[in-house]
Amino acid sequence: MPDNRRTINSRGQTIVIVAFGLIAVLLFAALAVDGSNAYQQRRRMQNAADAGALAGARSMASGGVTNDDILSVIATYTARNGAPSDSIAAFYVDDDSVLGAISDYGPSAVPPSTAAGVQVYCETIFTMFLGGIIGIGQKKASAEAVAKVGAMGSLDSGAFPVGVNDELLTGITAGTRIKIWDDNKITNDAGAILANGERGWLNFNYVYSTDDPNGRTDSTSHSNSDLRDWVMNGYDHSLFAGSVGGMDGDFVNGDPGVRASTIQEAADRIGEIVLLPIYDDFYDDADVENYVEDNGFTEPDTHWPNGNMYHIVGFAAFRITNAVATGSDKYIEGEFLSRVGSGSLASGGSYSSDESMKVVTLAEVNTSIGTTSSSTSSTSSTSSTSGSSSTSTGSSSSTSSTSSASSTSSSSSSSSGSSSSSSGSSSGRASSGH
Repeated sequence: MPDNRRTINSRGQTIVIVAFGLIAVLLFAALAVDGSNAYQQRRRMQNAADAGALAGARSMASGGVTNDDILSVIATYTARNGAPSDSIAAFYVDDDSVLGAISDYGPSAVPPSTAAGVQVYCETIFTMFLGGIIGIGQKKASAEAVAKVGAMGSLDSGAFPVGVNDELLTGITAGTRIKIWDDNKITNDAGAILANGERGWLNFNYVYSTDDPNGRTDSTSHSNSDLRDWVMNGYDHSLFAGSVGGMDGDFVNGDPGVRASTIQEAADRIGEIVLLPIYDDFYDDADVENYVEDNGFTEPDTHWPNGNMYHIVGFAAFRITNAVATGSDKYIEGEFLSRVGSGSLASGGSYSSDESMKVVTLAEVNTSIGTTSSSTSSTSSTSSTSGSSSTSTGSSSSTSSTSSASSTSSSSSSSSGSSSSSSGSSSGRASSGH
């Protein structure tokens, strides 16, 4: 006769095992769903911080803006990428540290001269879908990003073969109409000479730097055909800016001669914006050769060219408005513009003015502002309790009381609505805490 008690006990044990198994499955499901949600929330905050920092830095670089203008554009771009409007903090930074909250500098004042960029902090409180089972109802995700503004350190391609002196740009303002004459002088639209002997036709067949002595030193000469090609299409290699008064960066061979046929080619680009290399000085080829030899740098395989070697320290945007290549007066007419472009950020010492090209790029977060006591708007601090959050609000002080559970790097700027990123990678910090 079968033992019914043993059968009943076996069935009871199976039910208990299945019950515990279902609980384990639910817990793993909770971890998977809530873990994925936490990751997505952190990414959303990183995108918002990247977008806000880039937009604020680009606004700062454009010039003629107030602190309130910069805060407004930061708020717009962080909101477009999903950051709550009451959780944003924005600060000015210099090369190494946080200067202070943007709002502390006065809404109608201009950014401080020492500011090199902006840092943006975003956070959000989100509900755990299944975390309540183990007593975690809500969590906080936060992120921050730094975007720096500076002189353009390199131009990937497209340089126009006319070099202009940095002193010329120092003496004029963006939008000033000038004429670059074929007889090597530069005047304003009233005919007053702004610079005499301060222009050079550049020979992009010969570009030397101590870092790249042979990569771009193809030929010591250039023809009118070469110049016309560079006028129409730009130089198809990179140029690198050095520091003003230094010997780093690129030296480009060139001359101040007459090139009427080249001016005629520029007539086909009326209305377009071209990028002119800025030089701080030009040297006789023997001067550069002696410097290279005296300091133990590698000489080019080709011999040194005759003529000038223009030391490049920056780049300027120039809109061509007219070009006259016939008659006694031959010139290219246009205006310098304030522009933010793509390229690498100069390491320091390169020429920078309202008329020179600037770069905005995401940079390393050196100092976290997640727990900084001064912010542009209130932030929230949350405790992980079963479904409840305690939030404190203040106009200028906010403290993040969460512990940083993870750190995530973003390699790109934001999603929809983000300000366009220059070359550079985000080193923003994203974290979530209980």
